[in-house]
Amino acid sequence: MVSLWKKYGFIGLFMLLSGFSGCKKPEFSPVIKILGKGGMGNSHMYPMNSKASYMEALLYNLDGVEVDVQLTKDAQLAAFHTENLEATTNMTGRIYDYTWEELQEQCRYNNHRFRSYSLISLDEITEIYPPDALLSLDIKIFIPSDEEADAYMNAYINALRDLYTKHRNIMLESSSPYYARMLKAVNEQIPVLLVSNSASEGLDLVIDNELDGIVLPDTEANEDVMERARNYGMVVGIWETSKSIHYSLDLEPDFFQATSVKRFGR
Repeated sequence: MVSLWKKYGFIGLFMLLSGFSGCKKPEFSPVIKILGKGGMGNSHMYPMNSKASYMEALLYNLDGVEVDVQLTKDAQLAAFHTENLEATTNMTGRIYDYTWEELQEQCRYNNHRFRSYSLISLDEITEIYPPDALLSLDIKIFIPSDEEADAYMNAYINALRDLYTKHRNIMLESSSPYYARMLKAVNEQIPVLLVSNSASEGLDLVIDNELDGIVLPDTEANEDVMERARNYGMVVGIWETSKSIHYSLDLEPDFFQATSVKRFGR
């Protein structure tokens, strides 16, 4: 059987992304970018958004990774998925309740297999990955209070601006069209994509809010959805859930977020 990467022409260690066009859409090559979701997402081996998961994606020569991003109390960017730390770690509250130093020193995963793993910062991720790797950042926004909302968002935007000076090949994702519009203030050259579980609703929101594209689960992606998105010049990403990988790749999205990266080793 012809392997996936041969069938779809994935060439080289990491494909160099072209510059950004005036409409802010990256000039993707015809080759589909393969990203490890949360690194590579193998929860049986190590936690998502850990250094080990991102190193795994690098080992299998993916084109980049999807990263869940949250803001710390001292305006650092940390890779973490859930709103509440107690869901998966030995700490309580939110990422924003702690400084990066406190999280690094104290935060450990509850699962006994993962207790040796600590959180990783976005600065560390940019040190791991070469400049041409694509980082798709899922920006998790958990406003601490109405009184702190403006300061929180300003700190978040400034931290992302600083990150962009260190790694230029990034995209920003948000499941909220309201916050997605705010993220456009980071830099006009950075594409901002809406994460949506509904293709029809999501496409309408992208158009209404003048965003740059959409990220959908494979169950919502089909030829009609792709045609409509392309007609509006959108960047389109698909993340892996239950459909076959071939189904998603045959739709030719700009990028595909895989939850198991070994199948794409090249």
